[in-house]
Amino acid sequence: MNNQESSEVLDLERLINIILDKKIIIITTTFIFGLCSIIFSLTITPTYSSEALLEPNPRLQQVANLSQFSGAASIVGIDLPSSSGGADIVTVSVETIKSKDFFNNLIAEKLFLAELMAFKKYNNQTKEISFDESKYNFKQNSWVINRENKKPTFHDSYETFIKNHLSVETDLITKLTKISIRHPSPVIAKKWTDIIILKINLLMRDKKLGELNKSVSFLKEELNKTNVNELKVAISDSIERELNSLMYAKITEDYIFKVIDRPRVASVQSAPNKKSIVILSTLAGLILSILFCIFAEFANGYRSRRDSEVSL
Repeated sequence: MNNQESSEVLDLERLINIILDKKIIIITTTFIFGLCSIIFSLTITPTYSSEALLEPNPRLQQVANLSQFSGAASIVGIDLPSSSGGADIVTVSVETIKSKDFFNNLIAEKLFLAELMAFKKYNNQTKEISFDESKYNFKQNSWVINRENKKPTFHDSYETFIKNHLSVETDLITKLTKISIRHPSPVIAKKWTDIIILKINLLMRDKKLGELNKSVSFLKEELNKTNVNELKVAISDSIERELNSLMYAKITEDYIFKVIDRPRVASVQSAPNKKSIVILSTLAGLILSILFCIFAEFANGYRSRRDSEVSL
């Protein structure tokens, strides 16, 4: 290849010749990239997902509609909210799941905080987990942070849970809600999802029970105060509806969400996608090695021409 040819615009034939001449370097580099990607993918801690598909309790649409007796309530000075105003119960429940107060209820569960902040390894054969002893002593149920008996801060724990583990999505049209928990242990992921569903139903039910009890007590007091028969009838109707709602809340476990598809212990990891890592890394190694060889070839050609010009 003379100087005139080396100064020509790069064409396909020359590219092919360079690749064929440097095929040993290209194959070796690609192999190294592929091997390193395999080793790297094996060192990444796998993550499993447990998902639950939920529907809003259809009965809530009925008991939440207070407009039918808001007029009677206003007579006695009760300002009941309209069913069309404010956030709907599903939106409130979803935001409650993401809230710090709800997370505070979760960490009250046995080992929840340790599973969140001190998890080390999951044995897929024995289904057992181990904790990072530099952070948490399982036998003594004590925390060790910077060699001190100290728990992780609430802020750090909450941020870790929200960013790395929890996902809650709601279809705005159907109101179907999907709760997903990601964790290196599929058993823990399933357990946490079950806990969240149970606690959000209990929390929202207890909140509603408190409101209904106060409402019934107030209405009964007003009923005893009035002597107007029409008003007594209106208040009695309101009390009856509130008592029906109270009874339903007491006997219903799935108060907010009914489960369509229950969470399960995942048998296949959701991340990382080891196959994609290996394929993309190997492809990157191939492309980079080809580009390097082409660059090196033309850099050598440029130096040769420069040396020739200097010698002249």
